[in-house]
Amino acid sequence: MSVQEPPSHASPAEPEPGPPLAVLGDIEVRHQQLIEALAEGVVFQDARDRVLDCNDAACRILGLSRAQLLGVDSMDPRWNAIAADGQAFDFSQHPSVIAQRTGQPVREVLMGVNRPDGRRVWISINSQPLIAPGAQTPHATVTSFVDVTARIEAEQALQQLNHELEARVEQRTAELAQALAAAEQANRAKSEFLSRMSHELRTPLNAILGFAQVLRLRLQPAPAGVDQQLAHIESAGWHLLELINDVLDLSRIEAGAMVVSRDAVPLAPLLASCVQLVHGVAQSARVEVQLTPVPPQAAALADATRLRQVLVNLLSNACKYNRPGGTVQLSVLHVGADVLLRVTDTGAGMTAAQMAALFQPFNRLGAEQGPVEGTGIGLVIARRLVELMQGSLAVESVLGTGSTFTVRLPAAELADPRPLETGELVHPQPPGQTGHYRVLYVEDNPANVQLLAEVMRLRPAVHLESVGDAETALQRLQDRTPGMVIVDIALPGMDGYALCSRLRQMPVLQNAPIAGLSANAMERDRDLGMQAGFDRYFTKPLDVAAFLRWLDEVMAAAPSR
Repeated sequence: MSVQEPPSHASPAEPEPGPPLAVLGDIEVRHQQLIEALAEGVVFQDARDRVLDCNDAACRILGLSRAQLLGVDSMDPRWNAIAADGQAFDFSQHPSVIAQRTGQPVREVLMGVNRPDGRRVWISINSQPLIAPGAQTPHATVTSFVDVTARIEAEQALQQLNHELEARVEQRTAELAQALAAAEQANRAKSEFLSRMSHELRTPLNAILGFAQVLRLRLQPAPAGVDQQLAHIESAGWHLLELINDVLDLSRIEAGAMVVSRDAVPLAPLLASCVQLVHGVAQSARVEVQLTPVPPQAAALADATRLRQVLVNLLSNACKYNRPGGTVQLSVLHVGADVLLRVTDTGAGMTAAQMAALFQPFNRLGAEQGPVEGTGIGLVIARRLVELMQGSLAVESVLGTGSTFTVRLPAAELADPRPLETGELVHPQPPGQTGHYRVLYVEDNPANVQLLAEVMRLRPAVHLESVGDAETALQRLQDRTPGMVIVDIALPGMDGYALCSRLRQMPVLQNAPIAGLSANAMERDRDLGMQAGFDRYFTKPLDVAAFLRWLDEVMAAAPSR
């Protein structure tokens, strides 16, 4: 409690304070000395709540003299105090008033006192009623209080810091949310850009690679030099497609959208297929690729398609960056619970600086000035794919001797190893009745229509019809039902996904083969295609051989349409 200079003595109309402690007996003197020695403030008040006496600690804490305190009661309106919540203190709830009124002690009431010197102190108050023997009501109270300003100010400072911290956290959270939204928007824009660029690049590649494949299949045997020239066109086209796919793969990996499976993959047939796939690269580089014998039960826990992609990349690099007449060795080694796939070459090797920058995207370590084509992201993709399969990719290299890339994956048990399926040769003109199998192609690009027409000329049994939009296709299907429908996705008006869904609702086409053929080649595009009801989803540029194999299977299994 505090005062704005309360009166130094009681009003003349009021009773005088009781006798001072100093005139009492020896026991009282000792009690007085004990009270004066306390660090707590002590105040004696009569039944009317007037201060009878106090110790020096009370004066020191409140910033008042003894004369200023004597005769003042707790209800005096000149007291300037606040409660713990910062509001004006209700003096009817002062501990001494309550103790006098109820006859019960009151403990640890917090009060903020504004002293005459302008300083605010916080005190914790205890009041004890004094009841004479045989009496029912208190005749006085003794009130003690202790200065807790340091604790209260520390708590207030801590509370203020907490408020400021919460405000900063809230502000930072809002900033991070805004940054995250901007990053997500940028990521969506990047994905949309990559998807659009992939579509735009695949459309002309479809004509380049498609017609080159058709010519090679039709010209059997080809005139001298023509087959090699067409092979160069195909090789350049597939290389460009590989670069497009690498950029898309890297984008999907960085966005966390790449999904891999983990199955028991038989290694013997997979490694053999990898060696076969790099045969052309090895011949061009004049390098021999050697595959050490692989036990038939050898298997790794991996995604077969992605593991093949990784090994083909490592083998291709080992061939392209080798020396003429060099070798590339692919081997398998079991170490504990893991299987190690090693690709060792006899190339120029790498320096320590090159090794440190090996897995940086688009960094070709100076090879961009050489004859070997590439983008510098193949190894980055390979390592991240291996990590997605819960493995690791390590490299050792000796300058002037060669390099060894090691793929470490968990080993798997293979109860019944089976060889991987391999593609069959495609014959240009299989026997069959001419024009008996009707195919409807929904495509608005004339070049793509012409390409598929040339592909279908390799199958005389097929009669191809084409329309340029979904609405015309639905009208055409009212007149006659084809054996197969092939649908582009980016159609004017209704797109290919919606058209496929409409076709599946027609009873005559519920079980008919419907294939998508589109330059939309992102993973989500394929997923949307399968959800829409396509049996197969072919991407542009079209792999003519794979398409013809599927067409042959469908025609062999279907009744005449």
